[in-house]
Amino acid sequence: MMSRRQSKQLEAWAARAFAGQFGSQVFVLFWQDAIVSAPEAQAVPVLQLGFAAVLDQAIVVVAENGASVPENLRRLAIAIEYYERGALSSMKAAVLRAMTAVDALEPRPAPVNGGANTNGRAETA
Repeated sequence: MMSRRQSKQLEAWAARAFAGQFGSQVFVLFWQDAIVSAPEAQAVPVLQLGFAAVLDQAIVVVAENGASVPENLRRLAIAIEYYERGALSSMKAAVLRAMTAVDALEPRPAPVNGGANTNGRAETA
């Protein structure tokens, strides 16, 4: 059980970790296999991913070529794009492809079907 002090510290940390997610329509996760092998070292993106699901944000995954994106994450993601390790231009291109796949480069209208996701899923290499 957490002490009152630990609980307050966790709340302050969470407020900082989630601050940038409010008002966004898309959450971009830069996937690393270390998220599975050492989740304690990757707590921020893991918690932000869960919060993105709660906020009903479109989830986009950008991963290094050869990364093992888990099947459940593949089901959540609107788009998964891959990049060449160490090549910033490749990573930038992957992000732009992913954002284009969810029409995030242009403002999207408010949902008309109760918030259900109507975007198609896209995955390219």
